[in-house]
Amino acid sequence: MRKPEDKSITITMRVRPSLKARAEAAAKADRRSLTGYIESLIAKDVEGRASTAFWKSRAGKELTRKRTNRASALEAKGHTVKEAVVQAWTEFRPPDFAA
Repeated sequence: MRKPEDKSITITMRVRPSLKARAEAAAKADRRSLTGYIESLIAKDVEGRASTAFWKSRAGKELTRKRTNRASALEAKGHTVKEAVVQAWTEFRPPDFAA
């Protein structure tokens, strides 16, 4: 089991009173302190971004493989290399990811 990391860093931020009140209410609903609630939000966001980067990378590799295979098949049918590559890129567009 992994040993919990010491919390030795302090982050100070300014927010509107209304935002703080809503965050405190959300933290209470989650049975957390305000600090714990904000820390969990940051952790979820950071982990989500790392996961999205992984899937974007994987999707890019898969698209490259599909495009290469399709271009090779088109070349075998008599298309020029340029025609084959343009056609393969047209057929296999990258998926849309939220930024």
